Amino acid sequence: MSNEYYVAGCVDNGLSAEVVEGEHAEFWTLYARDASGESQGIIDCVFREDAVAAMAVYVERDRLNEQVRALSVAYERMTYVLINEGIQVPDPKPAEVDTFLNEVRAQAFMDAAKKLRSIGDESFGPYELECMANNIRKGAQP
Repeated sequence: MSNEYYVAGCVDNGLSAEVVEGEHAEFWTLYARDASGESQGIIDCVFREDAVAAMAVYVERDRLNEQVRALSVAYERMTYVLINEGIQVPDPKPAEVDTFLNEVRAQAFMDAAKKLRSIGDESFGPYELECMANNIRKGAQP
């Protein structure tokens, strides 16, 4: 499933967040739009740059997930060929693979937070990215 990400300036009207033109924004939200066109806010940031950096992390995560999917398909095809040739194929270790992929995802979030801090950003955005990384490492975030 592929998402289209975008960043929008928002204001809090007391009941919900409203999308506004950039110069009127109180905060910035990263949104994901799914194939049906529905959008959902993912993360709110004080600065637009933080939301853009978070978007880059999500885009990279999706790219890595697509690579994993493609590798999985290639593995299945190769396994089929090998089995048809009478070659025994060992079972993969999915738990180890999942652990590795989660660490890759978590590290991408940590790298984005580090990059934001390196340019002097001390807003809530880097902290939130670090929290997401820690949740991934604990298995508390998909």
